[in-house]
Amino acid sequence: MDFPADLTQSMWGDVVKQCGGDAAKARAMWTGVSEENDRAEKDRKIRTLANNFPTLDKGIIEEHLAANDWDVDAAVLPLWQVVEKIRDDEKRRRDEAEAKQRQVARAAKQKEANEQARMFLRNLFAQVAEDKIQDLLDKNEGDVSATTDQLLQFTREQSREAELQKLKQEQELMRKQAALDRQLKFDNLKARFSEFVSEEEIAEALEKGAWDLKEVTRVLLTMTEARKLEQLQRLFGALSNEQIRQALAKHQWDIKNAMVELRQVQAEMRKAAQTPEPVIVQQPVPEPVSVPEPVQEPELERTPTAEEQERMEALMNRSAILEKELTEIIEAQREEARALEPEAIFKKILEDKLRFGPEAVPGLPGMVPLTPKIIDQMQGKKPFENSAAPVAPAKEALPDEKGEPDVKIASNVTLVLKASPAVVDLGQKITVEWDAQAFDGTYAPTTSDWIAMYKVGAQLNQYSTWNWIGKASPQGSITFAASEFGKFVFRYFAKSRTNLLATSEPISIGPQYDMSANQVGEQKKIAVKITQQSGAIYPNAWVGMFDASQPDNRYYLTYQWCSTAVDNMLIFDVPKTGKYDFRLFPLKSYIHVSHCTLDLHGQDSLQLRLEGGLMTIRASIKTVDPAVESAWIGLYLTGERDQRQYKKYKYVTVAEGEVTFVAPKVGGLYDVRLFANKTLEPVVTSNSVRIE
Repeated sequence: MDFPADLTQSMWGDVVKQCGGDAAKARAMWTGVSEENDRAEKDRKIRTLANNFPTLDKGIIEEHLAANDWDVDAAVLPLWQVVEKIRDDEKRRRDEAEAKQRQVARAAKQKEANEQARMFLRNLFAQVAEDKIQDLLDKNEGDVSATTDQLLQFTREQSREAELQKLKQEQELMRKQAALDRQLKFDNLKARFSEFVSEEEIAEALEKGAWDLKEVTRVLLTMTEARKLEQLQRLFGALSNEQIRQALAKHQWDIKNAMVELRQVQAEMRKAAQTPEPVIVQQPVPEPVSVPEPVQEPELERTPTAEEQERMEALMNRSAILEKELTEIIEAQREEARALEPEAIFKKILEDKLRFGPEAVPGLPGMVPLTPKIIDQMQGKKPFENSAAPVAPAKEALPDEKGEPDVKIASNVTLVLKASPAVVDLGQKITVEWDAQAFDGTYAPTTSDWIAMYKVGAQLNQYSTWNWIGKASPQGSITFAASEFGKFVFRYFAKSRTNLLATSEPISIGPQYDMSANQVGEQKKIAVKITQQSGAIYPNAWVGMFDASQPDNRYYLTYQWCSTAVDNMLIFDVPKTGKYDFRLFPLKSYIHVSHCTLDLHGQDSLQLRLEGGLMTIRASIKTVDPAVESAWIGLYLTGERDQRQYKKYKYVTVAEGEVTFVAPKVGGLYDVRLFANKTLEPVVTSNSVRIE
């Protein structure tokens, strides 16, 4: 006969006897009793864990016990993870809400401070003219920070109660700073210890510890570690305090990792003892650990054991590490708060206004120093008064033609055209001869044929002048007057219908010169040698220096009269390296008759040295023209990547020379950088020098 596995045969016989020998009834009764006992055991386990996890719903506890076959020890860690997740979620929501509140408060404070700063700037510039501010900036060698401090001081001194106001401001600043410091300490300690220590306990510890972060951190760390130890003692009652403490210490007092290890230790102990599943012993929840009061030590102090000494040293080390971390966080938050102070915003806005104008050059807008060359350009100075380019001779209408001629080039050239002499000067005659018999004599010239004069490269409808050939003869000539400088060709057209039959070889009109250019030593000077080969002497001849890529003769860089040449040599000061073209103009016009080119090379250099509190820069500027390219030198901390953050600046107007700065009072490694053309890309950077 079958009977329940948890009963002996004799016990089962007693149960059947109680049921009048009805085995089915006995089995039903015993099953009910077993289920009731099983439910009672489960309820006991739920209550046990509910006492250890009072914040969890019993349904969650029952769910995790069932998932772990109702093994209490196995369910502890998963339930702890649930508690930790709930706590983390609540902390995250609380932190997000507090961060949002801080952001709103910071934005409001920033808005208020910006408005005060704008009002301050309006008042400042109403009292002090911009040119006076620029003068002050120049006296400070471009030191924006020093200039800003002086301007702020000036505004304070305008008040009758300046000193009293200053004292009140300092007192208020100290009060705000102290309040901010306390709030930052409290907030950061709460963020770090709120899991095991209440806000009231943190506030009490701060008061008792005189707001000494190091001391308060030690006290709160002691409380936190004690409560972690107590919590694990409740969960692992079968283990000794020393075992629990060692597990916490091993895992840097991380309670979650310590629980994993302690659970393994407890399981191994159970297995070794071969005992049934232990029941967690309920212990009363101890009172919260309060901040220890100073105790009057007895005269004879007990010497701590080596173990106690080691434990105390470990605590002090953890406390010191945590205190250092909190100090750094608080200092960063303190700096952020200082940046929102109205005067700090005043100073930053004013520094930004003084540091760079709208054209990316230092100084106030419109205060960039004017050089003589810039002034000349602004006034439009030219080498001669009547500087308009000459007008080409008017084009006369061709016979029987209206508008531009429809030119057709003959497929077979049947005559020869020759112009002479090959070189002429203004006012001289040019003879143009044609010969139709030089070929097979099949073409017979007519009185409607004509010859036109063209600049070399001109289109067929861009002639300078023209003439009929006159009589219809197979051979003949006509003359033209040399009226403008340049190289020209002559073209023969048939029967006034613009059939092009022949083109002459080119001729040159104007004086002929041999020109050459060479650099003078290592200097930025170019010597241009001029030798006249033919033609008249032109007293108003001049040579212009051009960027080689400039096609328009009106846009010269500088010029010299040929009459000032010494031994046929003109010396030009070149503003910077590059390729230059020197063009010779015989008249007060923009038509040149000869030219030469030179490519000038060189490198910029800045040599910085420190002597007796004075920083001297030896500048040799080759690749930019300080006279027109807004060149300036800025003093920087070496390694500074933001080119706007110079410490001082000065404009330079000459390519070779020395610039000096009074050495900054703040020590460090400094260098100087050259800028030009209203950009913040350094042209060249100097060596570095250290100021102690």
